[in-house]
Amino acid sequence: MMYEKAIVAERYNPQLIWIQSQVKTTCGSCQHNKNCGTGVLASIMAKKTNRVLVECAEHVEVGQEVTVAIPEQNLLAASWLLYGLPLISFMLTLLVAQLFNWHELLVLLLSLVVMTLAFRSVKGLQKRFKSTQVLPHVVQSVGGIQYHCDANKTL
Repeated sequence: MMYEKAIVAERYNPQLIWIQSQVKTTCGSCQHNKNCGTGVLASIMAKKTNRVLVECAEHVEVGQEVTVAIPEQNLLAASWLLYGLPLISFMLTLLVAQLFNWHELLVLLLSLVVMTLAFRSVKGLQKRFKSTQVLPHVVQSVGGIQYHCDANKTL
């Protein structure tokens, strides 16, 4: 399980809530942050936030900090679908089309069309698997350490 702290944005229904968390970059975690060009650029860029629907049957208030658990297998499966499937379809189309000795521009266009279809099929798969089984969920404790929500945090 991967854990992330987030702020409750709103209640969607009795079983689901919208949470908001800040997008984290690896910059800021190493000791070379002030001397690194990437670290300097990351500090200049505006802080971005994610808004995610998560499973939560407990009573929580808007603005409350919660800990969200995300199963690694869900993250890996989603990453493979989003990145792997279109990339593999693109590469396979390139290889198969090259066997027919078509013009390079035609091979590239055909590969782009197949990759676009793969992206659209991923979107369809995402809608099919949109169930509470694959949603992250709010947890009260991690590894035996009890977490208490902080209602004083703001969005």
